[in-house]
Amino acid sequence: DKGICYDKQAMVEYLNQWCKVKEIKISDKNPRSPYPNPFNPNKNDKSNVNVNVKYEEGSQPCFALMKVYDIKWNWIDFLVSENPVEEGSFAFAWDGKDIKGKFMPSGTYVYEVSVGNKKQQVKATLLK
Repeated sequence: DKGICYDKQAMVEYLNQWCKVKEIKISDKNPRSPYPNPFNPNKNDKSNVNVNVKYEEGSQPCFALMKVYDIKWNWIDFLVSENPVEEGSFAFAWDGKDIKGKFMPSGTYVYEVSVGNKKQQVKATLLK
């Protein structure tokens, strides 16, 4: 419906409480996630994070959420999967910008990926 605005992040977190996930794992295979690491958004790099998900038997796929924080745990941005993620591998790509579209400074950032009630974190370095 036109004119309706909602908090996408909160909606995913709400819906995912019923999602039965056995395990999520940020890939440590080549290329190791996140990649490239470090990355430079001024050169059109994006920081890619490959994630593997396994659902409990009989569970329906659910949406994935990635929150980006600076090293002091200040919230910077979030990404939501376009569709519910099927069991197996999927990826997020962060563009190095905050929620308002402003490029972030060089530094270390923490990505927290969640599917259902499972979470995993990984660090990445942004260089300019």
